[in-house]
Amino acid sequence: MLKRVAVFAYGVACYGVFLATFLYAVGFIGNLVVPKTMDSPARTPFLYALGIDVLLLGIFAVQHSVMARPWFKRAWTRVVPEPAERSTYVLLSSLALIALFAFWQPLGGTVWNIENPIGRLVMYQLFGLGFGVVLIAWWLVAAASGPNAYANVEWFMGSLIGRLVLLGYTWALLHHMLGGVRHLIWDLGYGFEPAEREFLALATLVGSISLTIIVWVVGYLAMGGPR
Repeated sequence: MLKRVAVFAYGVACYGVFLATFLYAVGFIGNLVVPKTMDSPARTPFLYALGIDVLLLGIFAVQHSVMARPWFKRAWTRVVPEPAERSTYVLLSSLALIALFAFWQPLGGTVWNIENPIGRLVMYQLFGLGFGVVLIAWWLVAAASGPNAYANVEWFMGSLIGRLVLLGYTWALLHHMLGGVRHLIWDLGYGFEPAEREFLALATLVGSISLTIIVWVVGYLAMGGPR
């Protein structure tokens, strides 16, 4: 019993690290909130920075790919208890990403830039949707890979951390959508007064939270209640 509790607590901690890493990745890629992003000002010569970044991406790719192979899992479970194998894989993947965020060397320069406000709005909407596509793509790849891979995704999505990820994504998507409506109002020339800006910001937050609750309540009712 004690061993099961320890494995469960370890798993919760590992997926907690994953959730924090995933949220940081949103800011890192989208230049939002976090202190250092993919497009921060360059600090080192281009070739040196490129070499470091390729190495960091390679470490993540090798770890993510090799540890998922059956032959590696068979050898790995001789060292790590089998119930903790999946959580350890998630933890090490998260640590590889954290290392990438910490040691990433921005390359500098501008590849492309959208100055049109509506064009920027569309790109930010697509950026938000892109992280949802990651979850959908994971589900589709798992469904095509066989019952074991699909069972892993189903287990994660049904876990507490998985449901928190889905809940957070639902809120982010709806907040993103209402934020787009707010920017559309601004593009039409309205809502620039201080009181109007504060009202729109508050309405976006309250509206996204309310819609998230409605979506999840309707979803649970459609499934016949929580499981």
